Amino acid sequence: MKRREFFGLGALAGAGLFASGAKAAAEKSATASGGKVKFCVFADIHYKPGVWGFPNSTREWLGQILDRAKREKCDFVIHCGDMCHNPPAVKDYIDYYNDFELPAYHVFGNHETDGCSYEDALKTFRLEKGHYSFDKNGFRFIVIDTNYFYRKSIKGFVHFGKGVKQNGDAWGRIPDEQYEWIERTIDESPYPCVTFSHLSFERASGNRRMREIFAKANAKTPGKVRMAINGHYHCDFLRMLDNVLYFDVNSASYQWIGSKRAHKFYPVEFFKQQGMGDKVRKVPWIAYNDPLCAIVTMTADGGVKIEGTESSFACGVTPKKVGMEVDYHSRATTPRIQSANMKIVYG
Repeated sequence: MKRREFFGLGALAGAGLFASGAKAAAEKSATASGGKVKFCVFADIHYKPGVWGFPNSTREWLGQILDRAKREKCDFVIHCGDMCHNPPAVKDYIDYYNDFELPAYHVFGNHETDGCSYEDALKTFRLEKGHYSFDKNGFRFIVIDTNYFYRKSIKGFVHFGKGVKQNGDAWGRIPDEQYEWIERTIDESPYPCVTFSHLSFERASGNRRMREIFAKANAKTPGKVRMAINGHYHCDFLRMLDNVLYFDVNSASYQWIGSKRAHKFYPVEFFKQQGMGDKVRKVPWIAYNDPLCAIVTMTADGGVKIEGTESSFACGVTPKKVGMEVDYHSRATTPRIQSANMKIVYG
């Protein structure tokens, strides 16, 4: 497993990992939490078995991720959205995750409600709302639901769901009341906070208002918001921005390349193994050989250790072969989640 190591104040400053703020406040925040937490995170497994499904749509694929979380003695496991495309239709699969021996948490993705209502998805996920928080070992974890769009005809926000069309309106929005809840949940927390969402707040197309909420909280208490973790882009990326560590988690299964790059490079044996029939298909994705996930360990004094996954592309079908070596933000298409070990000093 490849790993990037960051040690010492000088190395942290050079890597952009030295956060500003009052040292006394940082020490107070660390003392208040006094904890260490370890969790497993994955994203975009896109469980949709059958001829028209996506690669690696098997319970065993998810099982390998859960087995790793158990083996690493994680405190919980969480996915960052797009676990499936219709939770009630694959309830056995969702129950397998829900009933895992470790606490298992959900984040809504933009495809979770492709074939069902938002309310039915919530029920299958055993959630009351798509946004919620929980505390664990001296940290507060905040799950954010980014899957709304603004409907001009009603001058209000609508959540993605079966029969709900975007009609060209901007998507990936968050209603005002959820913003207010997020800000209040951070402000009232006695612990450092970590957010989980499907969409990124860091990318060029990210959410400026959310970054302002993070900045306000960190100005008041350095290190109050420490990490923002997201899925959606099927890309591996890690960046420190305005004293928050942003972690863009790669898909657990594949990279989407779109219809313009759809190909027939996979042999018929591959499709048989995937349960997609006995004919070569033209597909708009490239698959990984191993399920990607990360084990993240955080400590109250600013330690962050990410143990990722190094895999390869199935059947030698590479980004270069299909003509998509980078995504639309020029970030590399890779079959991995990187590893890193760092200590961020908030002061």
